[in-house]
Amino acid sequence: MRDLAGWTLSDAATLTVNIPAAPRLSNVLRDANGACGIGFTGASGFAYSIAASTNLSDWFTIRAGLVGTNGLFWFEDTASQSLPACFYRVVWP
Repeated sequence: MRDLAGWTLSDAATLTVNIPAAPRLSNVLRDANGACGIGFTGASGFAYSIAASTNLSDWFTIRAGLVGTNGLFWFEDTASQSLPACFYRVVWP
């Protein structure tokens, strides 16, 4: 690495960037009470969040977290019980 004057600041280094795989939807359920459940698989240890919308224009994060060591992420939206329709998307870096 060099500074603006051209002086060497360090030895050569290697940078490794791990990009998580896109999440894959595994199941969507609606229970007898009207709550929606969403399951997906993703890269173990990476952060994902679930966003929800009632109109496909305005999105808000309703859950964020790390995928477990088994690669599974499960979320249940009990607030969806009172909505006629709700849409979801998974967001990752």
